[in-house]
Amino acid sequence: LLVYDMDSFILKKESPLAPKGRGSALVAFDNRSKTISTGREEDNLWIFDMDTLILKTALKIGRGDESLFFSDALNSYVITYFDLTRRMRFISPDGKNIREIPAPLHQGNAVISEKNKELYLAVPLAGKIFTYDMHTLKLKRKIPTVFGVRNIAYDNVNNIIVASSVWTGSIDVIDLNTLSHAPKFIGYYLRQIRLDPEHRRAFISSQVGGVYELTY
Repeated sequence: LLVYDMDSFILKKESPLAPKGRGSALVAFDNRSKTISTGREEDNLWIFDMDTLILKTALKIGRGDESLFFSDALNSYVITYFDLTRRMRFISPDGKNIREIPAPLHQGNAVISEKNKELYLAVPLAGKIFTYDMHTLKLKRKIPTVFGVRNIAYDNVNNIIVASSVWTGSIDVIDLNTLSHAPKFIGYYLRQIRLDPEHRRAFISSQVGGVYELTY
């Protein structure tokens, strides 16, 4: 685990231990607990002390992790799974408390709206975004979107979800106030999405086409 200065990109420190495993690496952090969590597409979640990079705990969480992020509202690391795991997991910053809820097979990533008090989970094969109550974590509804939706991003200023399909190459812009949506093809094998809510712009990476910019 390497930590760089954000302005100079000079290496500041590195962990004595390396998170082992195969597949894409996942990284998330929590400033309040001063922890950094990492995972691979295997069966471990590693939680490091943010200051010392000493390993605090390693958890067996099942293989096939799809996404990892920290939610201040839930005070938990949130893990979704693309592999044969029918659940999402919520892990406390110290790794001592683990909550899980039923979820569909082959999940994409998830995002949280504190404004709407909802958690949104991309479900690629269903072509839907499953919506859960943020506090009870009970399923509320399923929002139709593009088939193959694997990555979603939430615009908290305009209350919009931008969703991308890894298979069809389409982007969908979903207004959460009306649930209207506007799919548009932009390029194949779409991956991560980052938003500029103030200017209503989305930046979408593609494994074969570079980075696309979309105004919505």
